[in-house]
Amino acid sequence: MTKSKIILLTLAAWVVAVILYGYWYVTSILADPSLAGYERWPMFPVLGFLVSRFIYLFLGLLVVVYAEAILLEMFYRRGSKPARGS
Repeated sequence: MTKSKIILLTLAAWVVAVILYGYWYVTSILADPSLAGYERWPMFPVLGFLVSRFIYLFLGLLVVVYAEAILLEMFYRRGSKPARGS
């Protein structure tokens, strides 16, 4: 598997996880019967998710992709070296 495919799989898994987490976050807020006014508007919890959670999830993605790129580069570089004594 190439380095770009591994990073794309990580990105795809991250997108699915963020969508599921965002869906849970929004529906759990909208399920509260004590909400009134603008809080019942569906974009209110979506904006809350984007401001309070998405930023940290995106920063986590950047850290993971950066670490993957470094580790995969080390792995591929180590695998391409000729064996000693040959």
